[in-house]
Amino acid sequence: MRFTAYFSSRVFGNWYVKVRWISETKILRNECRNTKILQKVLMSPDKCAFLCIPPFAFLLTSPLNGVSAHKLLPSIDPKIIIASLWEAIDSLHQIEATKGEKMLVPKWMVKKSVSMERIMTLDASRRKGKELHPDFDELSKEKLEKIVRDGKISDARTIVHGDLCMPNILIKQDGKLCGLVDFGATAVADPLIDVAILSWCIRDNMGEYWEEVFLSKYSINVTIKTFGFTGLPMICP
Repeated sequence: MRFTAYFSSRVFGNWYVKVRWISETKILRNECRNTKILQKVLMSPDKCAFLCIPPFAFLLTSPLNGVSAHKLLPSIDPKIIIASLWEAIDSLHQIEATKGEKMLVPKWMVKKSVSMERIMTLDASRRKGKELHPDFDELSKEKLEKIVRDGKISDARTIVHGDLCMPNILIKQDGKLCGLVDFGATAVADPLIDVAILSWCIRDNMGEYWEEVFLSKYSINVTIKTFGFTGLPMICP
């Protein structure tokens, strides 16, 4: 079971509730801990609680007064959207890495074996409607495996979101950044992980032109060479 719902009560207040099977308790506990770590240094939910009532596990977070960035298209000028997305990633990456010392690093961020496993099962993933970052999707398995073998895990370290897509960046109706949510994969790792995920999402929702505008703010050009091993672990629906 996987779903998120909005809950409102005069007694308990307003909450977003994420419900999972009890087998995913560790994942929700980790997200709750990460959210609490970031509360004082990032625009994010200021309240968070974990609750376990077998056979379910619950994560409760206070709501932010905004909507997912992709839902404001095309009602808001794309330039304003891109500016808010840039502000979101920049505000996260400016946080001192020491704040994330207690965060658990997902294996896919630091282990090549995870990327190799995903390449081996890529056909099955595609049948389920999932795909690689478009910079890699048309390459053969042999070329993908070579990228992993030749790739190096970057020494660059900052707090990365881990799933920095437009649905997890909330924006107000005037286009200004409201905050970030969903910190289950947040850890201290290579910042290009966030750049690769968000640029892909921008391309999918806004087109390649706006992806290039976003990346120009980050002073990089999106290429296979740029993302290298960093972009490969990502297989998304």
